[in-house]
Amino acid sequence: MRGRGVASRHVLSRPGPMTWSGGLLWLALALLAIVALGVWNVAWVIRAFRLRHKGRDEDPDDGRGGR
Repeated sequence: MRGRGVASRHVLSRPGPMTWSGGLLWLALALLAIVALGVWNVAWVIRAFRLRHKGRDEDPDDGRGGR
């Protein structure tokens, strides 16, 4: 009985900080990935928007039915 209690307490006390730091690490990685994807998507949209407007300014008839 006493051995089992020590074992359960040992199991609970030992991986606690390990899983906590691991969870924080995975959370930080997930947030970093989400932020990176968001920045990438925003940059892609801005670049496509600028390229589209630049093309429209240089060539009004770009075959998109703008006339």
